[in-house]
Amino acid sequence: MLKNFTLLTGALAALALSFISTSALAQSGISLYHLGNSTIQVNQFNPAQQAKGTFNLALPLLSKQSIGFTNAFSVNDIFEKQANGNYRLMNEKLYRRVDNNGNLNLDLDKITLFQAGFTLPSKGLGFTLFSNLTSSHQLYYSKGLFQLLLGGTAQSIDKQLLIEDAQLSSMTYADFGLGVQKTLLDNKLKVGANVKYLMGIAYLQSHEDLKISLNTDPDTYAMTFNLQNVSYLHALPLDLKGKSLTDEESDPEFDFDRSRHKGFAVDLGATYTLIDKLDLSLAVTDLGAITWKKVTKEEVEDKTFTFEGANLDPEGGEFNFADSLEVYFKAKSSDAGSIKTSLPTRTMFSASYRLTERDIFSSTYMATFREKETRHLYGFGYTRKVGSVLALSVNAVKQPQQQLGLGVGTSLQLGPVQLYVASDNVLSSIKVADARGADFKFGFNFLFGRKTASKAQTPQLPLPAASVE
Repeated sequence: MLKNFTLLTGALAALALSFISTSALAQSGISLYHLGNSTIQVNQFNPAQQAKGTFNLALPLLSKQSIGFTNAFSVNDIFEKQANGNYRLMNEKLYRRVDNNGNLNLDLDKITLFQAGFTLPSKGLGFTLFSNLTSSHQLYYSKGLFQLLLGGTAQSIDKQLLIEDAQLSSMTYADFGLGVQKTLLDNKLKVGANVKYLMGIAYLQSHEDLKISLNTDPDTYAMTFNLQNVSYLHALPLDLKGKSLTDEESDPEFDFDRSRHKGFAVDLGATYTLIDKLDLSLAVTDLGAITWKKVTKEEVEDKTFTFEGANLDPEGGEFNFADSLEVYFKAKSSDAGSIKTSLPTRTMFSASYRLTERDIFSSTYMATFREKETRHLYGFGYTRKVGSVLALSVNAVKQPQQQLGLGVGTSLQLGPVQLYVASDNVLSSIKVADARGADFKFGFNFLFGRKTASKAQTPQLPLPAASVE
């Protein structure tokens, strides 16, 4: 059990460090949304909106790639370059940044598996069929966890090292849905809704009140542990046939059942032209839940014990400190029944002012509601459209745990093929060491029935009248 918790915390702590040094992305998407109906993906933010044209198509994995993270600290919050060129680990500065607890978020946000949409302009109707894959992971950590990871058990000599308010939450699921859009009030009001069937793939949730304290005697170096609420829940779309997920000595057989964990969700949205050139938009997405069946609980009983050291193998065998402690962290598996978990619901309000048909200023607020937190995002941007071929959006975006970032999005139409790329924090790829998060989304779509610039703008000259002699 100790190995499993060590791997979980260690791996996610490593993610916090390694992802900062690469170009990754976060679950925001304001720069992509501000491209408006230039892209198919606008429907994922507001179901009342759909890309221009009579038919659009998105292909599996190719039409949207989106992965993201946010964190409370950057590489420069951990290491300091000294005069001799070496780097010094700044434990105290890092501890101050996470003193009031922080969180690491890693999101694969609505990766497109399939999407097709078509409109009936004469009826003011639009329809969308879609399927997406979402994987969301959060690690809530405290100062004590990083004291243990960076300073080891020396942090507990003659004082208490406390790990609390630490929680790991992970959920992966696929959705399959149908969307409808309707135009009303002489095109002033657009409303839309998506209805989604959810298929749960994987779920893991540690106890929110986990508490581990450690005190090391300065003379004997005996370590006294106190364990409270050391447990987690997990569910997969398969049976382990009586074997525990943490059983390292067994080779369990798997029985796959794709319909075991299921649920439903809806997206609701509307766009209204308040006055000439000013549009207001409101949307609520991912309003729903998944019921996980046959959930397994892995639990270590609450206890206090003193570990005085490991017995060395007299024959010079292999020694592992974690193995010697594992007996105290032995977990018991039990059936937790069924558990319902809500999706991270997102609300969005946006206002757009069309200075001209090609120059648009937009302001957007997004809030994502999770079990332990609400994440607020703010964005203001300018979008320029060049005919029906190119759209460019430049934005100022404020995300949780990050400084104000520069966001950029662009879409390029090459016949029926559309390419797009967007990021809400492009500077993270330039100043990697200062980044506390990053964002990047890209893909290509197929759009048909769009009016070309020549068709939309070329005036029809009257034919000269025939002269009669």
